[in-house]
Amino acid sequence: MERHWFHKNRVIFKLKGIDTIDQAEALVGDEVQISASEAAPLDKDAFFIHDLIGCSVVDVESGRKAGTVVEVTFASGSAPLLVLESGTQPQHEHMIPFATEHLEQVDTVAKIIRMRLPRGILEVHRADYDDASRPPL
Repeated sequence: MERHWFHKNRVIFKLKGIDTIDQAEALVGDEVQISASEAAPLDKDAFFIHDLIGCSVVDVESGRKAGTVVEVTFASGSAPLLVLESGTQPQHEHMIPFATEHLEQVDTVAKIIRMRLPRGILEVHRADYDDASRPPL
């Protein structure tokens, strides 16, 4: 990287050897990684993705472990989604919104995320889920 600057709450990079818009557009969607020692400090309620991976997600209301974070995905205009593997047989995968209104506590050192999960969210992706087993709203 030759230099960087901020524009409209985004970081703009000038990369060595990338000198035209066409060259830069070919990199759209690529991921930029830096070492943890060079990362800017985060706000109090912000987390690095690598710190969330491997965390157990627990529903504080039921005490039930929902699964382990294996990925974090992003969709425009919505909260990031935690992709969880349940560890049960057959293996289930859940996508849980990582939204402030659901969070109770995030402890990346202990690798645990305590959340108030939306009702029925853990049943939606089950292979044996059908309308008859859907919890009432």
